[in-house]
Amino acid sequence: MPQHHLMKPPAEMDAGGRQVSAARRARSPIQLAEAVAAGEWSPEEMLPWLQRGMQRYFQGSASLELALQINPQARKRERDDALRAADRVLGEGAVLERGARAVRLRDAILRFRAGKLLHLRRGAEVALELFEQYLLEAENLAPLPRVSVKHLARILDA
Repeated sequence: MPQHHLMKPPAEMDAGGRQVSAARRARSPIQLAEAVAAGEWSPEEMLPWLQRGMQRYFQGSASLELALQINPQARKRERDDALRAADRVLGEGAVLERGARAVRLRDAILRFRAGKLLHLRRGAEVALELFEQYLLEAENLAPLPRVSVKHLARILDA
């Protein structure tokens, strides 16, 4: 299986200040699969997903990837969701049109890639702002081959 992740994003905490396992915060099929791969799974969450996936597979889904909804298209959809979330955090309180938002997001991605992402790749402990956590999630899911304002504007429109 190809390795798509640079490193795990920072651990999430619940209201009581306890670390939330990957299985507990997982929502999407890809996140569920990652939790299984990391050994952080719970039967309550995993079994329904696996059962639905296996049913789809045996009913004729083309591949197990598609049946479990962990195919490249799903990764791109989740990446785009993470980019939209980063945009929402970056734009908190600001009212900008789509093109200006795309420029702001592009600049944030480029700064992140040139700075903190490089440190993360080298194994350094790096404090991330919330929007940077979303950018890291996007990078881990399916990095953008190019960061163009036009492409980001289309993502923000969806």
